[in-house]
Amino acid sequence: MQTIKAFLSSIIIFFLFSLAASAQNGSYYADSLMIATKGCAYDGPSPMSMRFRLDKDNTLRYIRARSFELLQRHLADAAYYYADADVFLSIGNFFDPQKRHAVLIYIADALVNSDNDYRVNVHLFELSERNEPTETFFTKHLSGYYENVAVAIHDFDLDGQQELLVHTSEPEWYHNDRPMNEYYHVFEYKNNSLAMVKGFEDYPNPTYIAPNLFYTYSNCGCGGDCWNSWLYQQTPEGYEQQGLVENACTGIVKGYRLDGIKRIQIAESLTDNGTGSAKAFWGAFIERYGLEY
Repeated sequence: MQTIKAFLSSIIIFFLFSLAASAQNGSYYADSLMIATKGCAYDGPSPMSMRFRLDKDNTLRYIRARSFELLQRHLADAAYYYADADVFLSIGNFFDPQKRHAVLIYIADALVNSDNDYRVNVHLFELSERNEPTETFFTKHLSGYYENVAVAIHDFDLDGQQELLVHTSEPEWYHNDRPMNEYYHVFEYKNNSLAMVKGFEDYPNPTYIAPNLFYTYSNCGCGGDCWNSWLYQQTPEGYEQQGLVENACTGIVKGYRLDGIKRIQIAESLTDNGTGSAKAFWGAFIERYGLEY
């Protein structure tokens, strides 16, 4: 009982200090490619959807041609950044201080299985001193799942090396009273190429605390008052669940640690600040249980 009380006290302290906390991912849209609705609710067919419905094949050919023309025009630039509704291009030493790279991403297919199903092609080029591009990575028709897609180059997992993120969010109208979830295709830079972290796109709203620890945050209704957050630790075999904190539409936040598949409640609070509550809980949880990172 004393252990639970002490831990609960630390949770409450973390809650108080995190009332203004924001999610790690909140600023990505400021520097990103946006498709269709550009992150805003839209009542009716989006301009992007209408353009593809009118002449999909020619629109895709035009986007590809314009993307590579843009790359060609800026091969000699030491650093360059451009993003619009069709294409993302970034040039610079963001992956390796000794090598200049170009990341080119553009819409390669659209309306595949639904009106909101867009696909992008992802290219990585190494640029020589003579400004000649050598492609070192390519993946075709990566699904954005939803019509909102963003791109960022960022040290997402806090390991000191920047990653390429292809980021998608559910449209605002998708779940009615449920706030949007966000998902990420994460590409790690390795050996002058990129490698996708398989399966990571299944984790909603992930936020890293340390290079091998991240937590999710998933909304389940009640106007945002129903949510759950899982803590994962990365192992050679994958990701292991370490704990859970949730509000199950009760107004009460409950925290658990896991013993195998068994949930052991370790904290309870009447203060609910959503993502701030989750962040506070996991900070106290890691300190209390001494998870290595």
